[in-house]
Amino acid sequence: MGCFSSKRDVEQRKLKRQCEDALIYQHGVSKKVLDQACESLWKSTDIDTDGGIDIKELERAVRKIFGKWHQELHIQDPFPSDEFVRERARCMMEKLDFDGDQMLNKKEFQLFTYATLEETLRRQKLAKAKKETS
Repeated sequence: MGCFSSKRDVEQRKLKRQCEDALIYQHGVSKKVLDQACESLWKSTDIDTDGGIDIKELERAVRKIFGKWHQELHIQDPFPSDEFVRERARCMMEKLDFDGDQMLNKKEFQLFTYATLEETLRRQKLAKAKKETS
């Protein structure tokens, strides 16, 4: 970290380190798997291949992820509404768009991927624990 690092850069690095640590140490995910997940989700989300994820692309990703969770984890709750998806994407954009350009670059999107992967693994553990106690 250089002398001229901005506060946002420091915050971004800290958040990334926290997410990586949670995935690696709590869930046993390797750095290689994290990198592959980031690249795969980036390619499937950056629909227009302009090098950034805008709010509409982020909404599609959120909708796709929640759909997958519902299917894989046999979640009985109703599928999230369009309003829920828009709000979740807006909150993620607001939290992760460190440079304020209303798009997520690869570095910012990496945090979205980490958060999504961590949430998926957490939900899987909960579903497994629930199944074992049934």
